[in-house]
Amino acid sequence: MDGVVGVQLTPIASDHWLVWLRGDAGAGSSDLVWLAETGVGWSWDEPYAVYAAYRMLDTDYRNDTFAYDMQQSGFLLGFGFRF
Repeated sequence: MDGVVGVQLTPIASDHWLVWLRGDAGAGSSDLVWLAETGVGWSWDEPYAVYAAYRMLDTDYRNDTFAYDMQQSGFLLGFGFRF
C-alpha cells in the first residue's frame, strides 16, 4: 500500500476544448511510484467527448524475493460520457 499525492492543471477549459497536465507520486510499500500525463479533449455536444493523451507510469517495488522496476508509457484514445 502506498500513500499518493497528485496535482492536475487545466490551462484550457472551454465549452468544446479541454487541455490538462497531471502528475502524482507515492511511496510506502514501493520505493517510488509516479505518473505523468498530458492530454486534450474535445466535446461536440454535452455530455459527449473524445480524448487523446500521453501517459508515463514508473514503478519501483522490491521486497526480499521480488523486484518490479518498470516504466510504462504510451498514447491513450478515449470516448467520454458525463452524467
